[in-house]
Amino acid sequence: METQLQDIIAKIHDEGVKGAEERAHSIIEHAEKQAQAHLKKAKAEAAQIIKDAEQETSRMQSAGEAALQQAGRDLLLSVQKELAALFEKVVKETLAETLSPEAVAPVIASLVEKWHDADTDDLAVLVPEADRDNLEKALRARLGKALQEGVEIKPSRAITAGFRIGAKDGAAFYDVTDGTLTDLLAAYLNPRLTELMRTAGA
Repeated sequence: METQLQDIIAKIHDEGVKGAEERAHSIIEHAEKQAQAHLKKAKAEAAQIIKDAEQETSRMQSAGEAALQQAGRDLLLSVQKELAALFEKVVKETLAETLSPEAVAPVIASLVEKWHDADTDDLAVLVPEADRDNLEKALRARLGKALQEGVEIKPSRAITAGFRIGAKDGAAFYDVTDGTLTDLLAAYLNPRLTELMRTAGA
């Protein structure tokens, strides 16, 4: 009887231990599976975060490079405009000095004589208002007869330096004003300035 009781206790004990071991093993296996699933998910999320970060870094780098290139182009255009404006200012100032009454009087006289020799007497010479008296005085000394034979000197507010000479009917004329000469020089030199800036920015 006592032996049977001990056998029953031993059996219960063995079954309890075995059941506990099986449950423990099941719990551990389930925990390991969950841990692996969490680890796999965490790795995938980390990989996605890294991928997103790399893409964002690349996008920002591309945007930064594009912004730098645009800023460089804008700077070159700005410098080009400033240089063109400075060039025009210097040319105008230089031409104003070059086209002084003393300098243009002989040129006007020569043109009047040539047109006079070609039987074109009905001429008008447009000059800056500020220079009219000095030019007329200088030209009268050189072209007294021609001035009395139809050559008229007129002041013009539109002219700041130089002169414009031609037939009174406007059919033909020479424009040797600072504005026209500046435009001609700018048309010639601005493309070269642009090319120089383009080469510098390459």
